Amino acid sequence: MQGPCASLRSAGCSGKYASNVHRDIMRKVIKNDPNQVVIDWIEVPVQKQYGPNGVEMRKHPVVLPHKLVCEPCWPRIDPADVETYWQNLESHQSPLASISPDHSHIPLWIWGDECQFRENGDELLLICIGCVVDARKFSVEVCYPLALCRSELKAGFTTVQGILQVVLESLMILYNEGAGVGEELRKYAITEIRGPLLDLPSFTVNMIRWDGMHIINLGADLWVVGSLVRKLMSYDVFGGFDMEESDRLLIAYDLFRAWARTNKVQCFYYNLN
Repeated sequence: MQGPCASLRSAGCSGKYASNVHRDIMRKVIKNDPNQVVIDWIEVPVQKQYGPNGVEMRKHPVVLPHKLVCEPCWPRIDPADVETYWQNLESHQSPLASISPDHSHIPLWIWGDECQFRENGDELLLICIGCVVDARKFSVEVCYPLALCRSELKAGFTTVQGILQVVLESLMILYNEGAGVGEELRKYAITEIRGPLLDLPSFTVNMIRWDGMHIINLGADLWVVGSLVRKLMSYDVFGGFDMEESDRLLIAYDLFRAWARTNKVQCFYYNLN
């Protein structure tokens, strides 16, 4: 089986030695091979590995979409398939049809998720991209990794946000200016947030079950807590109005950590932002 993800299967001796998975994947990412895609290095905030708890800036590898589509591994899409896709959206009166009035943008999907790769619970976050009208069926062929991040090194959401910011800028280049090989410039647009289950022929929306952890604990609760902190800051707490917002958030975080230690509550958040 071949494709941009196929070589990742051998990481950690095909999973036998889980502690070596991240090392092997990173070696494949930075391998000096002229046939591999261009890797850019960006600075993102990550959790300090050594010394006292805190955040530091560190270089992180990422594949930018507007460069990826110029690589030989990227599929060459028939313009007729693109036209059919947008016509189908229009026929169903989808609001997405307005994204490309002239039906010229090649539709893309993007997806990110975490998976455990060590017995102690350490996880990896993988962000992938692909083409909606790519006719190939195997995931290792149609999924193109953009970034990989060890979850235990993330400084809250700011690490992912730093990665997504440059990916967003790259996607805007694809949408507004386009990219391609030689003089063939083609434009692209994100139209789907796609999960791997959608590739299963038997999958239907009726199989979806609500997940309280992701919807409440990792979803709604984060917005509620953040909104409450903002509300408290409007009442001149956490240092007062004469301080910078970042400093007041740091005070709020320190108070929260002190409360967590007193009440023996394990805290997984590294900062407030």
